[in-house]
Amino acid sequence: MELKRKLFLLKPFVNSKVWGVEQWIVSTMKDSSSFFLDSNKPVSIKSLTDSDYPLLIKTIHADDTLSVQVHPDDE
Repeated sequence: MELKRKLFLLKPFVNSKVWGVEQWIVSTMKDSSSFFLDSNKPVSIKSLTDSDYPLLIKTIHADDTLSVQVHPDDE
């Protein structure tokens, strides 16, 4: 069985902040899904999943040093 591979051009969701910019490279988050280009047509990454699985991979471009932040759990 031959495995065919295909590269996709990703179009991230850009989220501007007061301290810099976040680029959500792969996001299935509501109202901020990232896209990939297939035959020059944008396709939402969220449309590839059958569920509401929360997935977020992002890069941060900070204009200054950021502090360490701890987020509480759901409890």
